[in-house]
Amino acid sequence: MEELFDAVEYSPEKRLKLAVLQLREHAQRWWKGTSRVMRETVVLISWESFCAAFRQEYTPESFYNNREREFDNLKQGNLRVAEYARKFSLQLSYVPYVANQERTKRNKFLRGLRPSCSGWC
Repeated sequence: MEELFDAVEYSPEKRLKLAVLQLREHAQRWWKGTSRVMRETVVLISWESFCAAFRQEYTPESFYNNREREFDNLKQGNLRVAEYARKFSLQLSYVPYVANQERTKRNKFLRGLRPSCSGWC
């Protein structure tokens, strides 16, 4: 859904409205309760907060554990540096504790490079 929203350049507000309209049955009940709690606790209801709550509710912990493990084991291998950088960036979204720390992120990226690349990168 996000790729579609990006392609048509929908605003975060429109994304939220359209995503909520797509919810059915259990997901509708879940969002009704979750959004009520968010309003009562003065949490801003936004596209970002909806996505975070939705992922927390509907994505199994094992999915994030697997993505984190993949990130931890990511190496350049036979990839070109640009391909490795793209893969690194994609997987970085699953490890926010690294994404927010520039030094840690840089060091992890450099450790994943082939030894022949690390001298000039």
